Amino acid sequence: MLIPRPELGALLVYVGVAHCLLIRDVTGRANWSVVLLPGGLGSIMSHNGYGLVAGIAIMAAYWLFRKLRSSRPTVPILADDADALVDGTGLPQAPV
Repeated sequence: MLIPRPELGALLVYVGVAHCLLIRDVTGRANWSVVLLPGGLGSIMSHNGYGLVAGIAIMAAYWLFRKLRSSRPTVPILADDADALVDGTGLPQAPV
């Protein structure tokens, strides 16, 4: 026997608790897709390596999408005088 049964049982309990904590902390549709798709793929294919590769690919695509979305250029709003910069936003202030 490669791993004695008591040690295998302890490992399975640890992994079960770790997965329960993971499920408790997951929020949002994008995060659930990263959790469920690799798990389902690994279960269907009977090989966790496929799930691991799918999870890495999903996270890389999600990261790239967010990075590209946040790097869109914005149009700066320029103030004509120094009084408009009172609050530090650069937006023109209404006359008092």
